[in-house]
Amino acid sequence: ARLYESLHLYTTLGRAAAPATLEVRFLKPLVLPADVGVYVRGDGEVSVGDAPGADAYFAGSFAS
Repeated sequence: ARLYESLHLYTTLGRAAAPATLEVRFLKPLVLPADVGVYVRGDGEVSVGDAPGADAYFAGSFAS
């Protein structure tokens, strides 16, 4: 939910539209509570991890 909400803000910049598709792979367990970030790379690539380029907990793609 947090990933989708972050992508919605990133892709719409306040407009009403949201990402049309979101495909994510779970790569390793994310123990909560955790201080992670959502990182958008390239055209439609997204990951959730501790830092840009670090091993990701989730990785995938989205389209608007």
